Order: sequence, then C-alpha cells, then structure tokens
Amino acid sequence: MVQAAGGVIWRVTTKSSSCQTASRYCAIMSPFVVVVVVTTNALDRIDTRIPCSRPSYREVTYRTMLPADLPRFSKTQRCSPRPVFASLWHRPPVTERAVQHSRMSSVSTHATLGRTGLTVNRLGFGAMELRPRPDRPELDDQAIERLLNQVLDRGINFIDTSPDYGPSEDHIGRSISHRRDEYFLASKCGCVVDPESPGRFEHRYDRATIRDGVERSLRRLRTDHLDLVQFHISPAVSVLAENDSIAELRALQDEGKVRFIGMSGTLPNIIEQLDLGEFDAFQIPYSAVEHEHDEIITRAASEGAGTIIRGGVAKGLSEPPPPSKAQPPGWREAFVLRKERFSEASLDDLLDGDTPAQFLLRFTLAHRDIHTVIVGTSNAQHLDANLDAAARGPLPDDVYARAKERFGHP
Repeated sequence: MVQAAGGVIWRVTTKSSSCQTASRYCAIMSPFVVVVVVTTNALDRIDTRIPCSRPSYREVTYRTMLPADLPRFSKTQRCSPRPVFASLWHRPPVTERAVQHSRMSSVSTHATLGRTGLTVNRLGFGAMELRPRPDRPELDDQAIERLLNQVLDRGINFIDTSPDYGPSEDHIGRSISHRRDEYFLASKCGCVVDPESPGRFEHRYDRATIRDGVERSLRRLRTDHLDLVQFHISPAVSVLAENDSIAELRALQDEGKVRFIGMSGTLPNIIEQLDLGEFDAFQIPYSAVEHEHDEIITRAASEGAGTIIRGGVAKGLSEPPPPSKAQPPGWREAFVLRKERFSEASLDDLLDGDTPAQFLLRFTLAHRDIHTVIVGTSNAQHLDANLDAAARGPLPDDVYARAKERFGHP
C-alpha cells in the first residue's frame, strides 16, 4: 500500500482470468483518495487498512469508499473488469457533510475485523433495541431516524441487525440507506419470522430459507449487498451439513449479495464451528459478568476470524422485561445472575466516575482479542454515554487485572 499526498492508496486484487485485460495498475484520483486496482494470482481480497497523511480525513476516506463503492469480492468469487472499474470510477465525491461527520466522531479506535480486512470501530451498534418491547412505549419512527443518523454522525461504522428484531431492518433501510457508503452492515440468516405471530421465532437452515431470508433483508434494508451474514442461534455443524447451508451463502457471495459469512455462535456448538474454518467472523456473547467464552474469543482471533461481541455491557445490568413468548428458557434468570455477579464484585473503588454500564464496556474493550463490541440502545442519551466511555478507551491494565480477579476470571 502506497500513501499519497492528501489521501491514501487502496489496493484491490483479484485472481479472475476474465480480468486479464486489466492486468496493470490503474489509479483513480480524487481530492482525498487514490485507488489502485491490481490483478494477481492471489486469492481475491480487499485491503482496508487505511493509513492517511491527514488524520482529520481518516474516517471520511474509508467511509466514503466502503462498502458501496468498492467491488465486493469474496474468497470464492470471480469478477469481470467492467463492474470493478465502473464502481470505482463513479464513486461520489467527498462531501463537506462527510468531512463534518469525521470531525464530530467520538470513536477514536479501530480494529481490523479478522480476515475480512474491514476496518471497524471497536464500538459498533446493535439494532436489536429498535424492536418493540412490552415494557416501553412504541418507538416513534422519527426518533429512530434521528438515532440512526446520530450513530453515523458520531463515527460508528458497524451496524448489526437481524430479521428476528422486528422492524429493525426496515428502520435501518428507511432511515440511513441513503448513507450506505458510511457503514458496514451485518445481518443474520436462518430466521423464519411469521408476520401473523410476531414475537415467535423459528429457525431453519435449508438453502431455500437462507436465500429467501437474505433477499428479504436486502429489500428491507434497501441495499444491494450485506457485508456480513451470520447464521443465527448457533446451529450445530451437523445441521449445517445436513442442509448444505454454507453452500447457499457461498452462492450468494458469488452473486455479490453477501461479502463475508459468519456465525452467531455459543458453547458448545461454537467449538465445532471454529473447527470448520469456514467463517470469516464470529459473534460471541461476553462481558465481565459473562466470561464463559473468553478462551473461545482468543481462539477465534488467533485463527484469523473477526470477533464481534454482543452483551458487552450486560444489557446495562437492567431489570428483565416482562415475560413474553419470544424469551428463550433461562433468559430472565440470566438478567438476575448478571446483576448478582456485578454486585458481588464490589467495584466502587474502581469505577472512577464511570457508570456500571460504562465500566463494563471499557472492561470488554480491554480484551485484546475483541475487534468490535456491538451495543444497542433506542435512547440517544445512552448512545452518547456509550460513545463517551469508548472514547475513554479500555480500562488501564492494572484496573482491568483487579476487576478480572474480582469477577473470578481465570
């Protein structure tokens, strides 16, 4: 990768024989960005590590280039030169609004999401809280639109959602699809949502259900591709093999509808899922009060997978919502257990001005093998509090060590 005055060089490579006519370096210039397309015999890849000679433009550079404007390659996908050069050449110019967004950002740290090469904020946004809940008033569409735009305005560039999260995908598509080049978008597959029975979810992993779910998500999210699609609810490897599930996601990759495939995994199935070596990223539950997957996170990162953490603030140690049919067995009990574990740790002398939720977030960010932590909220003030905590950075090493000891981590 070569650095250029006022911007960066992007390096895109492809092994496709149909790209022989493009076997050269091709620089596409803009005021801030230089793109170089290279054809080699290496595996298809996009290098998204972005050095920049002007730090104030660091975010605006990659946010205006990815994901909508770079060609979407996968490890198995072939391409033709025409869409490659067309998609790069017609990239919209950097706007003053985008520059302002970059300057407003409170998220100052980034990580590479494993072998995907995507440069993501270590604080991402989980869109599950955009769904209706029986313990609060129905969310106003305009308030949700303001919140999602605030997420992007503050520099967050990774958003995770699912068909299981009620109207979450519709909200994202309606509110921010016009800013699609500013964020990476992850969703789930295997979800069978019955419109006539909201709140009751079934999961199947046959090829027809996976394809139908992804294509419905694309329509709801008003986009032509998903950056990451994850199998939901940690299906066993035997279930995936029986249904030829991975092959369907690979086919969707070849069609350009999916860039990377992942797994929302938990013990015990996640061990065999890792053994497959098929997944570009894993979404894993982890926090100071739920550390059962600690070693799994380290293993996933060491093997090159991206690590996405859910539950990193233990749902703010909130009280469980009223019982509903959608809640899996033991779900409400887990809320109580989290609060008990936090109380027993007696952390008042370590908080240093943080709220319990902020402390938990900074604790999770201190894990060296975690790439991004998705934290969801429907409250703009809570979003600001999360961003403030992330801006303070991970807990200092000595505080982190003392907290781990009190929480009983190995």
